[in-house]
Amino acid sequence: MHSIFLVLCLSHVLMTNSVLFVQPLCHEDERSALLQFKLGFSIEKFAAEDPSAYPKMESWKIEGEHGNCCSWHGIKCDEITGHVIGLNISSSFIYGSIDSNRSLFRLVHLRRLNLAGNNFNYSKVPSTIGSLPRLTHLDLLNSKFSGEFPRGIFLLPKLQFLTVQYHLHLVS
Repeated sequence: MHSIFLVLCLSHVLMTNSVLFVQPLCHEDERSALLQFKLGFSIEKFAAEDPSAYPKMESWKIEGEHGNCCSWHGIKCDEITGHVIGLNISSSFIYGSIDSNRSLFRLVHLRRLNLAGNNFNYSKVPSTIGSLPRLTHLDLLNSKFSGEFPRGIFLLPKLQFLTVQYHLHLVS
């Protein structure tokens, strides 16, 4: 009787420890959204001024072991659910315009979004950022945005940190 209990406890410890080292698998719809987002931009050396910049999105691939978006550079997934909760593509040589229809805004579990240090070609800050209800951190510093700043960002219920360098013109 005692040996059976010991085996059960030991197997529980082994199973629990092995789960700790397994990286979560991302959700197919979130991986697809990230890949669509990537396709909308070009990687240009002039788009980032930071000397430590590197093109994080180059690791975003489907084939082989790289198919799991939770292992891609700049992506953080929830360890239990596998949902993408963090996107840090700061200083990634990203060049191009961003709009409210971007697939990025399908990542509704995002808590942290860092787009700093890229060149979004003086496009407007997308109003759909205001549709990311779990967002706590938003960094848009040195990203070459222009135009009206969407008021909806200030209505995000969990937003704690907002970093921008912007000439503010609030939309009413």
